[in-house]
Amino acid sequence: MFPCYNDSRTIGDLISTADRVGRSVANKLEIIVVNDGSTDNSSQVLIGLQKEFPILTVISHGKNMGYGATIWHGLKSAICDYVFYTDGDGQYDPAELEKLVEKLGPDTILVNGYKTSRNDSIVRVVVGNLYNFFVKAVFNIKLKDVDCDFRLFRKDALDRIDVKEHGGTMCLEMVKKIERLGGEIREVAVSHYPRKYGKSQFFKLKNLLTVFVDVPKLFLMLNRK
Repeated sequence: MFPCYNDSRTIGDLISTADRVGRSVANKLEIIVVNDGSTDNSSQVLIGLQKEFPILTVISHGKNMGYGATIWHGLKSAICDYVFYTDGDGQYDPAELEKLVEKLGPDTILVNGYKTSRNDSIVRVVVGNLYNFFVKAVFNIKLKDVDCDFRLFRKDALDRIDVKEHGGTMCLEMVKKIERLGGEIREVAVSHYPRKYGKSQFFKLKNLLTVFVDVPKLFLMLNRK
């Protein structure tokens, strides 16, 4: 599953790679793209890709709903026993899904990637590292890299949780609730590549301020008796 927001120049290669690698590790495969109100030509590109890849399902938001809502919509729409997602901007390589599959055990509910190095601007690296350190400490999260959107879930584990946050803290809530299920969680190092096109929607002042407000709200919600 890929979220897509103005990713017309990268989404095609990601789908092609996902199709090739997915067929090598799974008996049944679906590819889902959630187009979150893109304003470029992503819609037209995805229509063309559906003709090339019949297993591709495109879910379209009439307006931009945000990263968290897009991820959760895509994950909940999946029908296979396992569901993998990563970003649509090309900073992760779907071919490394093989590494995650190799880590699967009979009791594994999540295999989470962690970045060997972060290929972003120094500001994003510093902010990302501080955020990761802070939320791991405050929420008592065991994962090495909360901020690594390269994840393979067992679908029945996802079906046992309900995510309320649809903004920038959605992944934080999702990971914490998955940890609370008590199943086995494994981790594997993955590559992170420079962004070739566009700009991150998350690292805008408005979105960062929203996360700053939402983190304590999420903490209270998760610890409410």
